[in-house]
Parts: sequence; C-alpha cells; structure tokens
Amino acid sequence: MRAHRCAIGARRTAAAAVLATSALLAPALRAQVEEPPEGLPAGPWILAPALLAGYSSDSNVFYEPPSMGPVSDPLRAASPSLRATLPFRNSRFDLAYRATKSDYDEVVLARSLSQEFGATLSLVFSSYDRLEASASRTLGSTDTQVFDPGGEAVFRGLPYDFDEQTVGISRRVPGKRGWDVYVTRSVLDYSDDPDATFFDYEGLEATALYREPLSPKMWLVADWTGRWFDEYDAADTDPDREPTWQERSKLFRAGLQGLLGTGRPYQVVVGLADFGLTGASTSTYRGWTADGALVTRWGAATSLEVRASRRPWPSFFLEGNFYVNETASARLERRWLRQSRLGAEGRWSRATYTEPVPEGFAGEGIVRADRTVRIRVYANLMVHERFGIRLSVDDDRRTSNFEYAEYRKRVYFVGILLGWYE
Repeated sequence: MRAHRCAIGARRTAAAAVLATSALLAPALRAQVEEPPEGLPAGPWILAPALLAGYSSDSNVFYEPPSMGPVSDPLRAASPSLRATLPFRNSRFDLAYRATKSDYDEVVLARSLSQEFGATLSLVFSSYDRLEASASRTLGSTDTQVFDPGGEAVFRGLPYDFDEQTVGISRRVPGKRGWDVYVTRSVLDYSDDPDATFFDYEGLEATALYREPLSPKMWLVADWTGRWFDEYDAADTDPDREPTWQERSKLFRAGLQGLLGTGRPYQVVVGLADFGLTGASTSTYRGWTADGALVTRWGAATSLEVRASRRPWPSFFLEGNFYVNETASARLERRWLRQSRLGAEGRWSRATYTEPVPEGFAGEGIVRADRTVRIRVYANLMVHERFGIRLSVDDDRRTSNFEYAEYRKRVYFVGILLGWYE
C-alpha cells in the first residue's frame, strides 16, 4: 500500500491552471462592457437553469492498473444547475450552483452527491480598471481536475472538500498598457477517513502581470507568480497538526500575446521556475517553462483551439518531489442551428519525475515517467434551442514505468440537455 499511496499525487488549484495557460491569452482581449448572459428575466436578475441527465458505461471506475483488476460498472447521473446574474452599470454579480448525483449499479460511492457553490463580483470603473472577487466551495468526489490541474490525481473513491477565494484588480484595454494583480487562497480537505493515504493543503498563490503594447494587436507580457502552501497528512486528524511539507515556489515568464484577426487570439511565453519543498523530505526543481496557445476560426461556426505547455508540478508520489509535465492538446468544434455542436478533443502529456523511487518501495531505483493520452468525441444534438440529446465517448489511458500508476478507462454517455446548459 505504501507504493500505491501517491499515484494520486499533487493537489493544486484550478486557478493555477488558468494562470498557467489562459490568463495571458484572454485579458487584453476581453471587452470592458460585458453583455448580460442569456436566461430568464426575474426582476433585475437573469436566471439560467439547466439540467444534464443520462446513462453511461464506465470501464474503470477507480482508474486501477490492469494488474489490480479494474472495476467496470454502469452509471446513472443527473446534474441540475442554476446561475443567477445581477447586471448593474458595467458590472455584474453572479451566483452559481451545480449538483451532480451519481449512482452506479454495483459500486457504492462514499459521496454520491457532489455540489459546487460559487459567487463572483466584477466591478468595472470608468478608468477601465476591473476589480474582481470570487469565492467557491466544491464538495466533490470524481472530478479531481478541480484541485489538481497537473492531472496526476485520479479518482480512487474518496470525497474531498475544496474552497477557493480570489481577489484581484486588472486593466485590460486592447492596444493599451495593462496589468493584473491577483491573490488566491485555496484549501483542500481530501477525506475525513483516518485511513486515507492522501494529503490536504492550504495556501496562497499571487500573480502580478504587466503588458506593454507593441502594436494595436500585439503585446509584450511578463508575469511573476509566487506560491506558499502547507501540505498535511489527511490521516492526521489532530486540529493542531503540523504540515508534512511546505512549498515555497516562484515562477517568472515573459512572451507575446496578440490577435491574428477577429476571434483569433494567441500567446507564446517562456519562463524560469524555482520550486521547493521542505519538511519530511526536501526536493527542488529549477528549470525552464513554456506555454503557448492559439485559437482560430472558420466562419462563425467552426473553431480550433491548440495549446502546449511545459511546467513543474509538486507531487506526493512516495516521499514527495516534483514532476515536469509536458502537454499538448487540441479541440475542434463545429456549431450549427439551435445551438447544436459536434466536437473532438485530444490531449497528450508526459510527466517525468525528478527523484528516483526510494529504497524499500516497489519499483525502487526507477525514475518514474508517465505518458497519458485522452481523447473525447461529443455531440449536442438540439431538438429545440433549450432541449437536446448529449452523446460522448471518452478514452483515457496512462502508461508508466511505475506499475501502480497505469490505467485505461473508457466511458460512453447518452443523455438529455435542458435549459441554458454550458
């Protein structure tokens, strides 16, 4: 069990993923005056209820390696949601809620009802400065990507609670100088089970970004990110517990972002990372990072989004270290009348760890290396503007020189869409 304990590894905020890939892509391109979202008027509010419900076949519920006999099971799921928006002047206040009820035929989940709560306030001033504050709480189970954008963690059956608060100010005007300053606090409580072999975390991430216009459609950008996280053993239930690890990391990047045309943003940034973990063991990573993204369109109906990145992520695999994750992804989507859409997504990633497996553990001496390929094909076939059928196939597989990290999973889904589904 010791060798198995951290194939479920790094827990990092969804905000970090946004900062790593898309925060440079969108800011200077976003309009200062946002159009109100679609929905049902209710006094000064706009309400957007939605429902996704259906049936799926899951070939590997717990992402287990072939040697452990993966469990397959049919799944029935329903996910109602509600978004309420209060627009005022050039600003808005959003409330959001989503619940997901998951019932397998045989597998009994520790938490079969996942819930997401969120609130966001966005104030736009006449100076073109934008003040944003948000808070969210996720009582989750299967969607580990919420707290681990690096992709190392996979669902093993235990629930988690994830809280996040963000505050920031920015100036984002096309063709003008601008900046972003954001601070995010994140808290992960992975399980109340005292036998859990996972780690919780609590900490802050701060980012400061500056953009200098080189032309009306191109900006020179530079950003700095600092991370201060304490990591805790989830099996330690003492309210005064001490952190097992402490992360103190910083990342500096610079590059270009711009527009190749209407609706065709791009970015290319490179940087240097200095990541450090101290505590039960000590690990460091110093090296280069890179992020690139491009969105292109053919007419109003077809779009292609391509991304690539290289960056380190902290991990709790065995004694705790860092791994370098190199990722390339693409999404092609076609839309037509009544908001129907057909799309395909592909993602390839390679994770290389910085430290060998210690003596006494399964696979001792090897330097773990994973390769993951995810392919998804989906279709929303809308019979009416607010009613349709959802079809999808997801194939997810990971190969590794560490046996317990391997898996292959395929999910077929058919269901219905109602309302203002996003």
